[in-house]
Amino acid sequence: LAGVFSLPDALALVAARGRLMQELPGGAMLSVPLPEEEAEGWLGPHLSLAAVNAPGRLVVSGPEDAVEALRLRLEEKGIAARRLHTSHAFHSAMMEPILGPFVRRISALELRPPQIPYLSNVTGTWITAAQATDPGYWAQHLRQTVRFADGIRELCAEPDRLLLEVGPGNTLTTLAQRHPERAPGQAVIASLPHAQDRQSALPFALRALGQLWLHGATIDRAGLCSAERRRVSLPTYPFEGERFWIDPGDFSGVATALGAASAKRQEIDDWFYLPCWKPSLPPELAGGPAAPGSRWLVFLDGDGLGRRLAKRLEEAGRSVTRVEAGERFARLGDRSYAVAPGRREDHDALLKELVAGGEIPEVVLHLWNVGRERDGDAMQAALADEVRGFWSLLYLAQACGKQNLKTPLRLAIISNNLHRVAGEGVLYPGKATLLGPSRIIPQEYPHIRCASVDVLLPAPGSPAELELIERLLAEAAGGLPDPIVAYRDQGRFLLGYESVRVGPAPPERLRFRTGGTYLITGGLGGLGLTFADFLARDFQGRLALLGLSPLPPREEWADWLARHDERNRVSEKIRKVQE
Repeated sequence: LAGVFSLPDALALVAARGRLMQELPGGAMLSVPLPEEEAEGWLGPHLSLAAVNAPGRLVVSGPEDAVEALRLRLEEKGIAARRLHTSHAFHSAMMEPILGPFVRRISALELRPPQIPYLSNVTGTWITAAQATDPGYWAQHLRQTVRFADGIRELCAEPDRLLLEVGPGNTLTTLAQRHPERAPGQAVIASLPHAQDRQSALPFALRALGQLWLHGATIDRAGLCSAERRRVSLPTYPFEGERFWIDPGDFSGVATALGAASAKRQEIDDWFYLPCWKPSLPPELAGGPAAPGSRWLVFLDGDGLGRRLAKRLEEAGRSVTRVEAGERFARLGDRSYAVAPGRREDHDALLKELVAGGEIPEVVLHLWNVGRERDGDAMQAALADEVRGFWSLLYLAQACGKQNLKTPLRLAIISNNLHRVAGEGVLYPGKATLLGPSRIIPQEYPHIRCASVDVLLPAPGSPAELELIERLLAEAAGGLPDPIVAYRDQGRFLLGYESVRVGPAPPERLRFRTGGTYLITGGLGGLGLTFADFLARDFQGRLALLGLSPLPPREEWADWLARHDERNRVSEKIRKVQE
């Protein structure tokens, strides 16, 4: 494929190599579940390490009696080794008698530098032109250890690579999927069923082609569709009727209860609810803030709460990556980055770096909506909160989608002074925009679990802050059981809603005055006209109706104007606007 051999030469060389191998005495091969560094102590003088197929998965090759003796020794130690179905001891010292004839056979062929890059099973890395054109290299290829695991490691260095096994079965696919350095979500696809699999090869191959296309591979559609196609009729719908009707019986009590329940909401005065905060028990932090080996990504606030959270995690032996708000994406140090909150490409770069480095987070603590100081006026502060909350969370979720992450992820969105739980005097309304992503992200990405956790900031380093840190880590480590949580002093509160009856407001409570002037934006729409009708009828208001669309034909609004002509000058106002 790479052009080192011509196809006729390659076929002739394979046949010659097969004939040479058949002239050798028989041997055996054994699959051994041991790391490579432990294998040397088991081999002895007669056995060879034939292949390293995966970390902890080797093949040993040699004479029949030596291989069987090794299998029995391993079995005594509780290590289950498995004999392979082979006739000879390939990639072992038993191949050495044919190396000379094999080199002479290759020397008679024309070897050319490869035209496309490929991995060498001898070195486990990319082939060089000197190796590919050296007959001695091909003798090593026949004799030396097959470095398949090293080759997969080289391929996994770029997590965007698609790995396709060409040929029947899924042996190589399975080895690649189990490789510890393969990025989660990196596609490994088998192209054909196993030789003993009875399913047709064509649907299997077409399914593999579809998987490649879904992962971004370019498909030669013209070549795919050039073969003869046949129309296949799908089976018709069977129209199998199933009965779910309730047979007559004494359900009068149930009917009465259902009727009473539905009647409760017939009046519009009963359609309203008020948010309420209910006390709840905090999740318990048992033994530490997270499971051993867990990876945490912390978006640091400017008040230091995030840094103290990260320090507490590191003290417990957890892997922590820090992200600061900056002007643009930058790597600040080991497991430390800067990201611009309002730049989508910065969040993409962050996730790409984490995936490439094998640091895919299991928990994210997002604290960019935590802070005491409010820079600028209230409007500027609210806009800044929106960028650091809504847009950052949106870009973060989209970046996870672009990296095709499917592993479970917990996203704790921490803020302060967002909710009025116990009569707080200071609220930051711009932070309310983060509630949208916290609710929607789990619907778009089912593997991501979100929770909004609002707090009041205690004094830095105080016992109250230390307790808050433990509570926040317990929320995240406990799986974020509740979507909206607020911590106030020693209490944990959950958001709920209570039904409330809202009767008609007495006139003295309405903030309108008779004869007042009112501007209604969208005033020519259904709601706008409804408000205008109310103000004109009950308060004889002077109205200015503002709309984006041209005025409708007169016959569509003349009747409405006529109803109020006697009590106000609405018709005159609108006629002037129209003129």
